[in-house]
Amino acid sequence: EWGPDGYTLWVSSQKSIISPSTATDDDVELPIQNSSQLLLLNFLKSAVINNPHSGSIEHLLLQSEDKVYLYLSGNQQSTNGNNNGLSISVGCDVGWQVIQLPQLYIHNNWPIKFACIDNTGQYLAVAGQHGFVHFSLFTRKWKLFGNAGQERDIRVVGGLLWWQEFIVCGCTSTSENRDEHTSRYEIRLYSRLTNLDNQFSNAARLQSPII
Repeated sequence: EWGPDGYTLWVSSQKSIISPSTATDDDVELPIQNSSQLLLLNFLKSAVINNPHSGSIEHLLLQSEDKVYLYLSGNQQSTNGNNNGLSISVGCDVGWQVIQLPQLYIHNNWPIKFACIDNTGQYLAVAGQHGFVHFSLFTRKWKLFGNAGQERDIRVVGGLLWWQEFIVCGCTSTSENRDEHTSRYEIRLYSRLTNLDNQFSNAARLQSPII
């Protein structure tokens, strides 16, 4: 049986043990003892399954319940935060980079729902049950909402993507009305250059949810 988000698979098996002294070639094998096992298999998912966009197609990005896995090639480079066109290394070894989400975020918002990477391969954005966080491979630092209430009021339902230095998300918001049945549907933009706060965001209200 699959877990609710497709990251785990529960498998049960039952083995029958036959007495060798009583079994013959023509006998129907009758179990005299049962041995049961319950296995839990963990899986990774490609980020493009739930969140298809150009950045995650150009760069190999996988996600688990609480981590993202990014494959870096030997010549992967990106532009720096000042956008002056200079090329810099992301500062990581070649191969798979396993990036753990901040415990402060994933503890309350487990599991990962969406993950994306920008076209340069330097910036990640990840959304769980509520809100989202973003990460710089150059600085190796996460940026979280400073206001926990703002984080709880946003639920990403339509995916994430990077556009230049902005994170674009399709979300539901309950910041003005706490009634979940009257949540607003919005597209929001947040800049990675500012604090992760609603006062620095732009929002467009929609009539229907983005799915």
